[in-house]
Amino acid sequence: MATKLHKLLEKDERLRGTMGFERVPHRTCIGRRLSGLVPEAEQQIALLGQRIVEEVRPEDERLAVSAIDGRMYKAQGPN
Repeated sequence: MATKLHKLLEKDERLRGTMGFERVPHRTCIGRRLSGLVPEAEQQIALLGQRIVEEVRPEDERLAVSAIDGRMYKAQGPN
């Protein structure tokens, strides 16, 4: 992924300017920055998922169907 971002930054001068980069960072530097963002991104995704669960309340009928479907897929195994 760092390689693709590096290529994008090399080609897109406007993007580099918007991000405040005078020059394109080395691929290794981009990779380190991305790996440092993984825990934060995972936390944001988890919090968003919790918020969706809190705000979206399916009808009781849908819960039963979902539970039945889930058991059927588990019984079939990985195909």
